[in-house]
Amino acid sequence: MLLVGISLSCGSESENTSSPIGNINHTEALAVKKYDSDTNMFSIYSGSGHSLEVAVNALSNAKLHQDKSQVPVIIEIMRFFPNERFLYTANSVLNSLTEQTIPRSFDEWNTWMVWIGNNRSDFNPPARYLEWKITLMRSIDPKFENLLESANETSKIDLTEIVWGGVLVDGIPDLQYSPVVNANDAKYLSGDDHVFGVSINGEHRAYPLRILNPHEMANDILGGEHITLTY
Repeated sequence: MLLVGISLSCGSESENTSSPIGNINHTEALAVKKYDSDTNMFSIYSGSGHSLEVAVNALSNAKLHQDKSQVPVIIEIMRFFPNERFLYTANSVLNSLTEQTIPRSFDEWNTWMVWIGNNRSDFNPPARYLEWKITLMRSIDPKFENLLESANETSKIDLTEIVWGGVLVDGIPDLQYSPVVNANDAKYLSGDDHVFGVSINGEHRAYPLRILNPHEMANDILGGEHITLTY
């Protein structure tokens, strides 16, 4: 997991930063409003330029209503808010909703990601989570919307486990139908080089790790089938 963050605008740092916990005790004001998990999720983050005050209040709202569906959302957005007030509040809310005692730290986001990975079944995100995730990822690169827009129908993995790898779309160029040489002609390989071996329909090929490493993905045709190799 690559720990690379970006700075998304979340309001001015000058907004009442003297109290890290923000409006955590505004119980009466929140109680009179009808609570909705999807609405609160978008109040935590709704796009570039999102208000810090709105985000912190939404965290408090999630704690007040003990809304466990906000846990994967809060963990995911922590990576992108370089604001101490927000992060302090987020950690407090997460510890309350999860009944954990994970402290603030430099590696806090990664610690929470590992934790949610082991406890994901108890914390399902709100119904409009994919829409929210597209909003977040689109703030990084508009191309992410095209990648994710059909994910509810096509994805075979948990959508909360899709995280940004620290580069823009196509920032790491894949290997496209690279030339093939016989094993005896691969003089650039040493005896202890690692390769990925693939066999399809009686055709066999070895993909050297040394070649794949800077690409992370290879597209090829083997045994008459179009394949994608990634690791």
